Amino acid sequence: MHFPSIISQNSLNSQRQSKISLKSSLIPPIHKGGNKSEAANYRPVALTSHIIKIYEKVIRNRLTAHLDNNNSFNKNQHGFRKGRSCLTQLLSHHDNIINLLEQGFNVDVVYLDFAKAFDKEDHNILLHKLKKLKIDGKTLKWISNFLEDRVQQVIVNGKLSTPHQVISGVPQGSVLGPLLFLILIGDIDDNIFHALITSFADDTRATKVMKTETDAVELQNDLFRIYEWSEENNMQFNSVKFELIRYGKDQKLKESTSYITPDWEQIESTATVKDLGITMENNCSFQQHITNIVESAKRMSAWVFRTFTTRERLPLMTLYKSLVRPLLEYSSALWCPISKADIKRLEGVQKSFVRKINGISSDYKTALKQLNLYSLERGRERYLILQVWKMIEGITPNTSSTDACIITTQTDISHRRGRTCQTKDLRDTPTYLLKARQQSIKCLGTKLFNKLPKMIRNTTNASIDAFKSMLDKYLRSIEDTESLGNTQPSWLHASNHATHSEEILPIPFMAPRGIEQITSPPSNILVADQSLTPASGQSVEVLITQTF
Repeated sequence: MHFPSIISQNSLNSQRQSKISLKSSLIPPIHKGGNKSEAANYRPVALTSHIIKIYEKVIRNRLTAHLDNNNSFNKNQHGFRKGRSCLTQLLSHHDNIINLLEQGFNVDVVYLDFAKAFDKEDHNILLHKLKKLKIDGKTLKWISNFLEDRVQQVIVNGKLSTPHQVISGVPQGSVLGPLLFLILIGDIDDNIFHALITSFADDTRATKVMKTETDAVELQNDLFRIYEWSEENNMQFNSVKFELIRYGKDQKLKESTSYITPDWEQIESTATVKDLGITMENNCSFQQHITNIVESAKRMSAWVFRTFTTRERLPLMTLYKSLVRPLLEYSSALWCPISKADIKRLEGVQKSFVRKINGISSDYKTALKQLNLYSLERGRERYLILQVWKMIEGITPNTSSTDACIITTQTDISHRRGRTCQTKDLRDTPTYLLKARQQSIKCLGTKLFNKLPKMIRNTTNASIDAFKSMLDKYLRSIEDTESLGNTQPSWLHASNHATHSEEILPIPFMAPRGIEQITSPPSNILVADQSLTPASGQSVEVLITQTF
């Protein structure tokens, strides 16, 4: 038995933590934004005992396994769960909206906001829900002891406040706390009959298709049921932060309906809303988000060059990869642009940064090779492919909560063409939604995946790192140049044609140059077909699956 398991078993047998001091927490306030003089703008992250964290990790792993085996997790909860993330939540939500709009309906989304969600957890209610999930005996007693008699102090500039007893909530810096919160909030949609309730931890939204005014009444009734749930569970909403975004072309329906908060105030409709760090627009465009991240990345780049006098490669690339590039790539599989203007704006930030590094060529293509960097465009394509592969391998949830929207394979690894994904038919997509659908993962992501060599597409039962290694080896063998619509290689029979004023780019990269440089995969990866190079006299087009 491993050491953590031994001490955990001893702790379970005694059903207590050895010392009250081990349940004490120090709270260094973390500023969230806004006025620094207001206490409400600080996040109380707790510094807890490392010894207790060892116990917590063992208990968490056992609880997670129990809940997974019994399908006790809320399927629409993406926070703090293996294989799920902000990206998987956003992909599911956005694809569901586009699918409903393609059917000709409106869609209303109400964003809810809990007040101090992690600090308001009622211990008795939580323990009752644990028991309902058949978590009892010594484990339940241990968790009960973990929650009670906790003490916390605020620490600022080395000064400690007077100790105070914690009577509700879980420490935000603990290992077990997030899982306990998921258990508490897991039944929030049990009595919801019409709306789709999706969450990332406490960030919750209610989505409802709108065909008539009756649908708005049904959504409001579901909101009332959520308000009742919050009262029954001693959770409070911050009503002033509720937001409503309305999608669709039926303006009359939008103007004739509205929704109210628990305080009986009308929820204001807005054209944009910040959802898990992404600016969502009511026309399903990400123009505002791209503008925001470009400006943020430019400001961060300027700060780096103002603050650090060095222009050497190592420190500047470390700063760039840590502070600038993440701003330009966060959840890019959701908003990956396909227009010339957007791609140029994004790429311009990286171009401007790398040209200031000593000894780096002024030619962007050469600079990328010197720095061993992908262009931002190539990086986004890579993320899309990785996400599609993880979905069809079952590593992450598929894109949508409805079967009609999931990514599926149309041929498997035993097929002569290898494994390929079913691509989205755009014939029934309204013109105003065409761009949004074209840049979605179900359309753009699957097409990029289908353009890969057969050996890579057929890779299955492999680790994520192993697939990344194979994919990167292939991508490095292809010249990383900006397509920007300037060229259309003859072997890519793209069917993406602009149907409105803004030019839409064809699917870039995926040219078969350098394919022969790919070696066979690691022995622990199952690949149905390892042939990569064409036989003598065989056309290269055979290697590129035609999927349009």
